[in-house]
Order: sequence, then C-alpha cells, then structure tokens
Amino acid sequence: EAGEERIRDALNVLSRATAGIREMHRTWVDKFRAAEEEQERLKKDNARLKQLCEDLESELSEARDEIGTLQREAEQAAAKIAAQQETIEAQQAQIEAQRQEIDRLKE
Repeated sequence: EAGEERIRDALNVLSRATAGIREMHRTWVDKFRAAEEEQERLKKDNARLKQLCEDLESELSEARDEIGTLQREAEQAAAKIAAQQETIEAQQAQIEAQRQEIDRLKE
C-alpha cells in the first residue's frame, strides 16, 4: 500500500505539473497571438506612415516647384517694374524740360 500511495503522490505531482505546463502553454500562446496581432497592426501603421511620407514628399516637391515658378514670375515682374520706372522717370524729365521751355517762352 505504501508503494501505491507513492505512485498516487507521484501521479498527483505529475498531474499538477502537467496542469501548470498547460497553463504556461496557454499563456505563451495568448502572448504569442497578441504579439502577432500587434505586429500586424504595426505593419499596417508602418504602411500608412510610409504612404503619408510619400504623399508629403510629393506635396513638398510640388510646393518647391511652385515656389520656383513664383520666384521667376516675381523676378520678371520686378524687371518689368524697373523698366517701367525708367520710362516714367524719362517721361517726367521730358515733361519737366517741356515746362521749362513753356516758362521760357512765356517770358
């Protein structure tokens, strides 16, 4: 009977150890599944962020192109204004000369 008792005790220990191992296995499986889900979520986030970066890079490139166009247009406008200013100054000098001529003729 003592041998049977030791066998029962050993079986109980083995049963508890097996139950513990099963519980640890379930915990590991749950953690593994959670990690896989997190990895998939992170992959999706990464893909979204990558697309967002590509979109932003494209927008930045377009903005730079637009800035370049606007700078060229501003430079052209400034050159036209400078030319018009020279014309205006020449016309003002001509008007002043004509006034002086009129004043001289009035005398």
